[in-house]
Amino acid sequence: MGDQANAPANDKITLATIGNGKMMGGSHLPHFVNMPEIQVVAVCDVDTNRRDEAKRIVDQAYGNGDCETYVDYHDILARDDIDAVAIGTPGHWHV
Repeated sequence: MGDQANAPANDKITLATIGNGKMMGGSHLPHFVNMPEIQVVAVCDVDTNRRDEAKRIVDQAYGNGDCETYVDYHDILARDDIDAVAIGTPGHWHV
């Protein structure tokens, strides 16, 4: 059963992120992990430093080491347990 700070498990949206640069890693991801209706379960980035930092943010927020990391975004899209994906692309990809 949920309350103001914790959504019931069945009401949580499982989320993965693809691209964890300045906006995703520095702004969006820290907000996602503090939203009771969202459970971030995976992060993906080709840059090892950004990928590891995103995992650290998620694991620290949840107090565990459960966040999965990926280099290839296809692996995230292939998972059937992820409800939503937040994608952060660099400026030259915005079109």
